[in-house]
Amino acid sequence: MEISQIVLPLHILALLFGLWNIYHADHMGLAWVLGKKEKLDASLVKKYHTWTWASLIALIATGATLFYPMREFLLSRPQFFLKMGFVGALLLNGIAITFFQKRAIEHSFRELSFSQKVPLFISAGISSVGWVGAIICAFFLVPEY
Repeated sequence: MEISQIVLPLHILALLFGLWNIYHADHMGLAWVLGKKEKLDASLVKKYHTWTWASLIALIATGATLFYPMREFLLSRPQFFLKMGFVGALLLNGIAITFFQKRAIEHSFRELSFSQKVPLFISAGISSVGWVGAIICAFFLVPEY
């Protein structure tokens, strides 16, 4: 049995776990933006942020394990570098969200100025494009046998 037969399912499980947490965090965030929630619960925000980070770290660890035996193939594909760009953007955005989440915990969305709202929407866009982009790129990195 090859290591990839063990690691690939773990990689996919980490992705599904991350998407589950992102769905819940985004659902809370949307309720906040729409005014359905005045402020977000700090413990829930922290929980989803922590679990999303854990899934991203698990994806990177399992991805590195999958990368090594396929390194020559992957390093010859522009899709791999695009995927790594998306992953890098997700890492940087995750750091930014660490600071942005404080706004949703301490203030209602309507209390924020336009200049305070813009980075939140940019971050949401980066997150959406990053996750979807990385997943789509993965489908173009399957070697042909």
